[in-house]
Amino acid sequence: MSEQNENWTRLHKLAGFIAFLGFVVVVLGGCGDKIPSSEQNQKSGEQVNMIVDGAKVDSDLEPIKDGRRWYLPLDPILTAMGWTYKHEADNSLALSYSRSNPKSTWSTESSTTWLHDEWEDALRMVDEHIYIHSKRFSEVTDAEVTINTAAGTIEVKSNPNPGEVTEAEQEEYLAMQAKQEATAEETRSAEESEQINYGKYTPPDILNELYTLGDQLEEEGLSLWDELGFYGGYYQSEYGNTPWDVITFGWTGGDGEHYGFLTEFGSIADLNEAPIVRVSPMGGDEAGEVIANNIREFLRMIALDESLLYFSYEDEEAYKAEKQQEEADLGEWAPTKEDKSVRRQVMTRMVEALNLPEISQPYYTYLDRVKAERENRIVVATPDGLGVTNVHPQDEGRQHEALLVDDDLEAEELQAYLERATYAGKLALLRSFNAKDFHSEDLREIIVEEMTRLGLTDEIARMNASAW
Repeated sequence: MSEQNENWTRLHKLAGFIAFLGFVVVVLGGCGDKIPSSEQNQKSGEQVNMIVDGAKVDSDLEPIKDGRRWYLPLDPILTAMGWTYKHEADNSLALSYSRSNPKSTWSTESSTTWLHDEWEDALRMVDEHIYIHSKRFSEVTDAEVTINTAAGTIEVKSNPNPGEVTEAEQEEYLAMQAKQEATAEETRSAEESEQINYGKYTPPDILNELYTLGDQLEEEGLSLWDELGFYGGYYQSEYGNTPWDVITFGWTGGDGEHYGFLTEFGSIADLNEAPIVRVSPMGGDEAGEVIANNIREFLRMIALDESLLYFSYEDEEAYKAEKQQEEADLGEWAPTKEDKSVRRQVMTRMVEALNLPEISQPYYTYLDRVKAERENRIVVATPDGLGVTNVHPQDEGRQHEALLVDDDLEAEELQAYLERATYAGKLALLRSFNAKDFHSEDLREIIVEEMTRLGLTDEIARMNASAW
């Protein structure tokens, strides 16, 4: 996550605090019927002391560790904080607190937060006692939870006025809001944006040839870009889930979708040989997809049929049937004979001017072949589907280990992984963070330090330039 995104996250949190004042009811989905049994949970096996507001909590109930997550026993923690809860008949939980407020019409104010359908995630029932995920507990009570495994402590610092924005927080909110507005007004020059995008590379000649052809066709009353289905650009993507090792060169104009050269973290020597990816920012964790072996094959496939970069077909009959159905669905908006003639003319000119290669038959299985070839080259698979193909001499004979990136990953575990990870394993980790974003500034700083050690300065620049 860029600094700008981090600021947005903090702004939203503070804005949420402002909206929290008074009586609050939070509804989180439908009601669950089943409660996980104690057989699904295990005690941590570690001696961990619970401390609330500086005082040790005396309780026979111990925190539970499940993987990376810590679950706190609800009864003793809430009691120590002065909160109460009620387990409703519909299996929901009502967490409540009350406080005196001389400024209020009433002598006391109260607030209740309802938790529904969180038994498979944030809530656990163990030996008839309710446990709650430490981070979820912090969210619903506005308490600060600090877990120190080395010291064997879980410290909870309650907020005497949960939901209220302090004067300092209000000032911080206004300052960040002003900074956000100032940042939004900043603009980069075309040269600056191109430098961030291309880094150590220079745009391949084929892009210049494409622009030249586009200008020539425009003088003849024809549009190259309309027929290609994207428009060109040398500037960098500002979408946070665009892979950091992708150099963008084209935009479709729909939902931020764009095309780019996959540099394999700067290991590709010649962009003419770089795999081509389609990035769909609205695609979540799997935003990037390899769709062509190189730029020339990419353009040649568009000349044949752009849809073949989206779909593969079992045979030619299936492909033709799909095209017929597509035209039928378009009805009066289907391309006319004249439209098809113009497209053939423009695409023929492009193929000849750029000396584009022939695509081996059958062309309707091209995308499947590209994906299969990519799969065979992957050294370490990644959740985003791109994988890592980089082979490093220091990795020879070593076992690659993956690290799950989720909201429960802590700095200590990340540092330990980086100390033992292979080169390819580290790159796989970067892909995971790229797709997931950073849930803490501490993790971001660790990753940036590691990227600097790996010499990934271009990737850092693209990451920092992200505004979404």
